[in-house]
Amino acid sequence: MNDSLVRYCVFNLTGCLCEIGLTSLVESWNAHQIPGKGIPNDLTGRGCPKQIPQELLPHFAEAADLYS
Repeated sequence: MNDSLVRYCVFNLTGCLCEIGLTSLVESWNAHQIPGKGIPNDLTGRGCPKQIPQELLPHFAEAADLYS
């Protein structure tokens, strides 16, 4: 791990493996049945069932300040 090329290759390979694993996890999680709710992948096809009123959302400048 002292060589920068080896370090880069290991880092890149690890990142790719993590991305493959997380993508697989998310896809399988979203395809399972939630008791009383349904399957998340099927639920997203109908859109958001509830909308948040715009009055409850902060202005973008205020949201940026809150985030900071």
